[in-house]
Amino acid sequence: IAAASGGVGWFPQSVQAKIRSMKFWCKLLKNERNPAHTVFLDQCKNINNTCWANHIKQYLDELGLSHIWRAKTTNIDYSISIKQRILDQYRQTWNASINAMPKLDYYCKYKTEFKFEKYLYTLVNDSVRRSVSCFRLCSHNLEIEAGRFSNIPRQDRNCKLCNMNTVESEFHFLLCCPSLSSLREKHFEQYYRSWPNIQKFNRLMSTENKPKILNIGKFVKEAFVVREQLLIANNN
Repeated sequence: IAAASGGVGWFPQSVQAKIRSMKFWCKLLKNERNPAHTVFLDQCKNINNTCWANHIKQYLDELGLSHIWRAKTTNIDYSISIKQRILDQYRQTWNASINAMPKLDYYCKYKTEFKFEKYLYTLVNDSVRRSVSCFRLCSHNLEIEAGRFSNIPRQDRNCKLCNMNTVESEFHFLLCCPSLSSLREKHFEQYYRSWPNIQKFNRLMSTENKPKILNIGKFVKEAFVVREQLLIANNN
């Protein structure tokens, strides 16, 4: 879920709810004629764990903005700075969560920003876009993922298409496996076909260049078909 939400740049409802609550509080703070303002002040005088005022105070404490609660200045609009702090805090939490998941080992190397990815509207073909999304989000049947369900140690989830005796990871699939070299020659420029390394992988997967995005989509879609055919042939 964290990887998928990061790919489209959608903040969860919990974040949106916090922003709306804080925006309402800031508006209420400035509107002293509103009866709710009086109710809020009364809650502040007799604050407890269940009252709305206490929830606002806790939100501000969690954001490191306790000084705003103490000041409660009515002539300052805090809503913009509070919203930015809420979004920044979530981005930090999101980044930490994807980096803590072994499944997303390669994803977190090239996905460093919580934002909508250009490939989602560049790849207009649904099946190609779906293939790339599944590849990026590790929702595929490469050995690095399939081996988890067979309790195969990560270091032993080797590629079954070649004799390189290396893990069939997204990196290996995209730039290394010799069984897919003809597709790389067809879709990738020489720079990515020679001396593959993780820097080239990250650069390719994070590109916003439309032709490169289209070539990645075509390669991933065709490569999975070729992979399936080769696996069937090898088992017969």
